[in-house]
Amino acid sequence: MTQTAGKAAEIAHIYVDAMANKDVEKIASISSNDVVCSSPLGQIAGIERFRGFQDGFARMIKKLTALAV
Repeated sequence: MTQTAGKAAEIAHIYVDAMANKDVEKIASISSNDVVCSSPLGQIAGIERFRGFQDGFARMIKKLTALAV
């Protein structure tokens, strides 16, 4: 595995764990301030809007299982 792939896998694991625990601050902490997210709501840009989207998304999660990273 390349160093980049290893880092991407690490971030993916952190995200999944944070989402399962509804830890929006942890998700924000691994995200860039100029994050851009394509979501069912449309394109979301910037960390504050992304944090708000993740907060609402996390509240909807009942059970989360990672199948692959």
